[in-house]
Amino acid sequence: MIITLFGCGAVGSQVALHLAHPDIKFILIDDDRVEEDNLLTSAFVKSQIGINKGQALANLLWRKNECASDFHNLTLNIKNYPKFIEKSDLALDCFDNAEARNITCKHSIPTLHIGVSNQGTGGVTWDEDYNQLTGLPRGQDRFCTHLAGRGIIRLTASMAALVVEKYMENGKKISLVVTDGFYIYL
Repeated sequence: MIITLFGCGAVGSQVALHLAHPDIKFILIDDDRVEEDNLLTSAFVKSQIGINKGQALANLLWRKNECASDFHNLTLNIKNYPKFIEKSDLALDCFDNAEARNITCKHSIPTLHIGVSNQGTGGVTWDEDYNQLTGLPRGQDRFCTHLAGRGIIRLTASMAALVVEKYMENGKKISLVVTDGFYIYL
């Protein structure tokens, strides 16, 4: 299976590591670099500070379970989006901003939107159930790098990986909301 992962930060890096398997290939899209404040909530380690997040995650995936991936250090836009999904079986939208999320909505490939809010909830939502909410502009929501977000990020990423695994097993699409250790099917 080929999975395109849009956003390799706190949520995306955690989801990918849960899914790492030699039978899965990732296409990793992120234009950001690992910073020290990313270490609290993401899968990255101190020696990766300054490296592109996609490249850093590709290294972690290979080291964990020889999971292959290609990474692209670029800003996603409506023109380059189609080339990243044309050979993919599934897209995972883990972006932390509304502008980027809008690009990944309602396309021809099954897409799972995964994110957290600063109110301490997480969402794991398939495209057909997804409603884009307004959010802070890129770079202004620091919840994903703050220690307060660590628990809900990890729990949401774990549940998202489970949803993807169930989809890979039987094609069933499960959307859910995660809050303080509980989840609710939509």
